[in-house]
Amino acid sequence: MIRHAPHGTSHFVEGLRAAMGLGSTVSDYGVVVVLLGEGCRGATSTLDRGEAAGHLATLAELGYRVQVERESLDGCRISASDVAPGIDIITRSDLVAMLHTADVTIGF
Repeated sequence: MIRHAPHGTSHFVEGLRAAMGLGSTVSDYGVVVVLLGEGCRGATSTLDRGEAAGHLATLAELGYRVQVERESLDGCRISASDVAPGIDIITRSDLVAMLHTADVTIGF
């Protein structure tokens, strides 16, 4: 889960990097990156992602999901139409259900 904005700190990029690393070393588990809170700003198609662009592309190539919480988008006044292709929008209740079944969660 990435809760920090993609600018001003390294949390966004480091969260993506950790997801790639986990996925490459722990093959028995599915890796899902969820952007929530200010982290939802990383889901927009207009963001200059810099280094994060490569990480997002690698996650997609590996078949890992990147999702953004709808309520976070609403709170940051980001339209669903502004979400980049390949990033799925989920509801908070979807997120809660996923957390209940997750073996491990890591926050950035």
